[in-house]
Amino acid sequence: MSRFQAESRWLKDRRLVVLALILGTSAGIGAAEPPPAAGYAGRTPTSGVSFTSPRVERVLESSEAEFTLLRTRFPSGRDQVAVDVYRPTAEGPHPVVVLLHGAQALRSTRYYSDLATDLARRGFTTLAVQYYERGRRGRGSRADWRRSVSDAVTFAESVDGADPGRVGVLGFSLGAFLALEQAPRDPRVRAAVAFYGGLSSWRVQGVESEMPPTLLLHGSADRIVPVWRSVEAAEFLRTAGCEADVLVYPRVHHGFGLNSRGGIDRAAARDAWERAVAFLECHLRSPTEEAGESCPNWVEGEGAAVRALLNPSRDEVRRAALSSGPRTAGG
Repeated sequence: MSRFQAESRWLKDRRLVVLALILGTSAGIGAAEPPPAAGYAGRTPTSGVSFTSPRVERVLESSEAEFTLLRTRFPSGRDQVAVDVYRPTAEGPHPVVVLLHGAQALRSTRYYSDLATDLARRGFTTLAVQYYERGRRGRGSRADWRRSVSDAVTFAESVDGADPGRVGVLGFSLGAFLALEQAPRDPRVRAAVAFYGGLSSWRVQGVESEMPPTLLLHGSADRIVPVWRSVEAAEFLRTAGCEADVLVYPRVHHGFGLNSRGGIDRAAARDAWERAVAFLECHLRSPTEEAGESCPNWVEGEGAAVRALLNPSRDEVRRAALSSGPRTAGG
C-alpha cells in the first residue's frame, strides 16, 4: 500500500469516526428531555427527606413530619408516567392538587419541588406529574399529556389520605395550557390555576361551559407567552358563563415563581402564590365544613408588596406602566 493510499484510508476512517460521534450526540439530543434520572440528579433534597433509589417511598425522618414523599408511576394508556406524590401526614382525607410543570421542566425541578412541599404542608395531597417521563423514548404528544392529567386524578383514588372528590389542577406555562384544556373535560376537577398560560378556544369548543372556577396569573412583560393569552382566556370563559379571573402583574416576566430573579418578579411570585393557594383552599373545601364558613379571600392579597391588576382589558394592561391602572387586587 502506497503512502498516499494509507493517508487516504486514515482520513476516511477518521471521517467515519467523527460521523459516528455526531450521530450519537444527535440521538442523545433527540431523546426525551429531561431523561428519567437527570430530572433529579441535581436536586437539593427537601429538608428532612431521605432520597434513595427511584420508585420507593421517601419518608421524613422526624416522627412529627408534615408530609411524606412517594416517587412512583401510574398507568396512562400504554405508558407509565412518573409522579412525585407529596402526602400530608395529618389525618385526612385531604384535597388533591395535580401540579403540572412547564416546557423546561429540568431547569425548574427544585422550584416545583418547593411548591409541592408547601402545598403538602398546607394540607394538600400533591401530585407533581412528570408528564414528559413516560417510561419510553420520547416525551409523547400533547394528547398524551392531557390524558396524563385525567389519569393522575384517577391515580389519586389509590393514594392514602387523598380525597379524589376534591381535585384542583395547577399548571405553569405549558402545564397551564394543558390544565385549562383538560379541566372542562373532567368533572372531577373542581378548580384550575394557570400561571402564564392561556387557552386556545378551539381546543375546548363545546365544553367550555364545563370549566370549573379558574384563576389565571400572568406578568405583563412576559416575552414567552404574551399576557393577552391569559386576559383573553378569562374573557372567553366568563362569556361562556364560567367563574374565571385573571391577575396581571405589571413589568413582571415569564417564569416568575420558578426562577431566582429578585425585585418585582420575586415580590410578584410571593403574592401570586399566596393568592393561588387561597383560591384552591376556597374551592376545594371539605363538604363537611359549615356552609356559612367564609371562603379564603384570594382577591384581597393582604399586605401585598406588588400591584396586581384584576381582570384588566388589553388596553389597561398596556397603560398600567404609565398610570395608576385599572382596579387592583390587594390595593
